[in-house]
Amino acid sequence: MLSKLTIILIIFTVLIIIYVLTFYIYLSNPSSSNIHFPTTLSPLTKQSIIHYIDKFNDADKHARSHFNNHQMRPNKDPNSSYVTSYIIQTPPPQLIEMTRIDITTLTQHLRSRGFTKHLLTLPWKISFISPHIENNLPHTHHDTIFLPLSYSTFKPITRLGLLLHEQLHVFQRHFPIHTHKLFLNFWRLHISGIRKPDTPNDDNLRRSNPDLNNFLYSHYDPTSKSLVHIQSVYNSKQPTTIIDSKSTTTQLQSKSHSRSQSTTYFKLIRDYHIRNFEHPNEVMAYLIPEIILHNKIHTPTQRWMHLYL
Repeated sequence: MLSKLTIILIIFTVLIIIYVLTFYIYLSNPSSSNIHFPTTLSPLTKQSIIHYIDKFNDADKHARSHFNNHQMRPNKDPNSSYVTSYIIQTPPPQLIEMTRIDITTLTQHLRSRGFTKHLLTLPWKISFISPHIENNLPHTHHDTIFLPLSYSTFKPITRLGLLLHEQLHVFQRHFPIHTHKLFLNFWRLHISGIRKPDTPNDDNLRRSNPDLNNFLYSHYDPTSKSLVHIQSVYNSKQPTTIIDSKSTTTQLQSKSHSRSQSTTYFKLIRDYHIRNFEHPNEVMAYLIPEIILHNKIHTPTQRWMHLYL
């Protein structure tokens, strides 16, 4: 007969094996209940889209010239085709399955890197946009990521980076305090102003972007020895697409306190070749996937990630 000690050791070993297997399965297979593919717009998401479109300037509308002016006035016509045709109601099942696998792979990678504090508490809500919506570019509204049907043609690593980029925009809305700790405490940015949420985009050339907030940020530029503000503007009053635009820098009056002399953000957008640096929301959403998926190093951002992501 087996001794009591041997039985206890066997039971203990079995429990350890069960624990390890359970943990492995947990890492490999995030709950499918956290992944959703809505085929209708929720009231809050629909309102976010309407509010966004209602602020378009003439250049914004021209960049989306597939739709006429009547279709781009959803507050006067909530059932305008730009809103009602926003997403595809029956996306291909194989596209949904591919996206679900990608989210599972990305979630596993984030867990293995220890980024489990806040980002992974958010549900994944993915909808696929109709052709011509936002020039078929990925974007977010409220808590939903909108992807083009061409998502399936992207390379696997590109798809993972895109999903993470867009989910970081959702993170920015849900965790604004944590996000601003990165902007203000780690990147040493200033808040130099704010656009009132209900104010139309009356700048004839400023490009609207649903993934930005209403704050105006500035950083110290040592070449001009002043604070500067960056925004994206169209190349003309009649842009052909949303990407017919460029980032421009406006010089502001410098201030005397120490944060205005920090070059952290200046060096970040200069040295890391951020594709879109019109706003810190975009810089964050481009930089963090580079760190997580491509092992880029940016010490201030990585310190923040281990504290808040």
